[in-house]
Amino acid sequence: MTDRLVLIVGAGPTGLVLALWLTKLGVRVRIIDKTAEPGTTSRAVAVQARTLELYRQVRANASNPL
Repeated sequence: MTDRLVLIVGAGPTGLVLALWLTKLGVRVRIIDKTAEPGTTSRAVAVQARTLELYRQVRANASNPL
């Protein structure tokens, strides 16, 4: 695999799941977002079932971090 950096625009649920997945595959990522500071509220109305499946696949939980 070539050493490439993937730019992910948006640090919402979709962008973060994509970053987790690509990192798990050994791809370097950089995330940018339009807000200058961390949010104080959730940006997701709900988490889709497929997103939960991806979390499970990359083992992104407190008991078994990446």
